[in-house]
Amino acid sequence: MKIFRWVPDAATDGTSPNHPFTVLTLPDTTLLPPKRPFFVPDHTQQCEATLCVALRIDRLGRSIATRFAHRYYKASQTSVAIHFIARDEWLRCRQHGLPWSSAMAFDDAVALPATVQADLSELGQVQWQVGQGEPVEVSLPAGLFAQADELLAYISQLHTLRQGDLLLMPLSVAAQPAVPDTSVCIRLQGITLLQFNIK
Repeated sequence: MKIFRWVPDAATDGTSPNHPFTVLTLPDTTLLPPKRPFFVPDHTQQCEATLCVALRIDRLGRSIATRFAHRYYKASQTSVAIHFIARDEWLRCRQHGLPWSSAMAFDDAVALPATVQADLSELGQVQWQVGQGEPVEVSLPAGLFAQADELLAYISQLHTLRQGDLLLMPLSVAAQPAVPDTSVCIRLQGITLLQFNIK
């Protein structure tokens, strides 16, 4: 299983869907096991939670044309995820031209719902809350799946897509600090998709 994470070159918060962009390949060890808290890594003093759409691949594919990319996932099985980033480490890696794995691909960096309980194809409002801050309403972009098709087509030129692979697409919302002894909660259409503690 691979996790592909789209990172716009100009910003890591997903504010621009346009090229150029970078696609990182994360190992499956970045997945936070269900019912486990997230432990802030020792190697960062600025850990942040980012909100992403998580698209699960359900077919084997390679060199896919954009117009056929929608056949390789089900919109109704798309969910949301949290990707924790060591922001200070990312800045250091970027400044020195180093790989970003220590900043974005460390163990337990990606939290996913155990099951898909709501349908993102019915675009609506995602509500997320990190720590003691107020819940934030995030609108899912209308062009979400068209953008996903473009990204999958691009990735499939470089990697064979396999059933169970994931594509993480960051949403246009500011990252939130991950503070120990707080929690994360994501709701969609009134349903709690994901809730866990930060240690």
